[in-house]
Amino acid sequence: ETINLETVRLLYDNCTSGTMSGKITDAVTCDNIPGASLYSTIGLNKFSGFSYFGDTDTNGAWSLSKSGGWYTIRAIKLGYYDDYNNVFACGDQPDQNNSLSETLNEGEMRIILKWRKTKPITGVDLDSHLSIPDNSSGTYHIYYETVNGDNHKYYVYGAGDNVTLDYDDDNSTARPSPPGKETISILSGAATKVRSGTFSYSVHNYKDRNNNTDNYKTNLSKSKAKVRIFYNDQGTLVRKRFNVPNDNGTLWRVFTFDNSSGSGSGFTRVDNMTYEDT
Repeated sequence: ETINLETVRLLYDNCTSGTMSGKITDAVTCDNIPGASLYSTIGLNKFSGFSYFGDTDTNGAWSLSKSGGWYTIRAIKLGYYDDYNNVFACGDQPDQNNSLSETLNEGEMRIILKWRKTKPITGVDLDSHLSIPDNSSGTYHIYYETVNGDNHKYYVYGAGDNVTLDYDDDNSTARPSPPGKETISILSGAATKVRSGTFSYSVHNYKDRNNNTDNYKTNLSKSKAKVRIFYNDQGTLVRKRFNVPNDNGTLWRVFTFDNSSGSGSGFTRVDNMTYEDT
């Protein structure tokens, strides 16, 4: 078995205790989520040994004081899938945000791209791109753009059966710096599931797409970008997590999905980095 791990930056050996803080928001609407129960444990990517430390406030905010090191925080809220977030204390560290996905109906999928606030800043404007099968057995490209009246942020197969770019983080004045996130949802109609055919998901470093500099080469790999997937496969929740490879490039081809595949619930890891301007 091959297990793909994220690249981890070690903390300074003289890190002092501090207050970690952030917000919990809705992955689709970006609304603050108050009253989410929070649990912490020491170490990265942990799934056991948690201790409750409080709930998010009315603004979805939380804070926790700890000695220097890495921690995992678990957030639980009724109506949402619980989720985990790696955080760290090295002095005070704000903006360690996370977002939760509402529960999905059978056959539906949600893809969430997240990237951290790093020092120096590496991930500024990362974009989600999803190629989907359309009604004429071709493909359609879901991404941020609107061209000649054609809205590429959504595709409608039928009533209640669509693919949407729910949230596009574009480094606007409302959010001038990281952390950031983007969300795509594949929602099914009453009689349909995720469509047959191949879905292909990629992440593009839009900010550094055509700068011939060291940042152009390495910022995406250093952005701490992660892709998390929630897929309701015939009533069974499938979770997938992909971490950006430690490789140079501006386009990260993350995964493909085909529900006719006989293994891995239809997911195939790609993890290929190349250079693309557009």
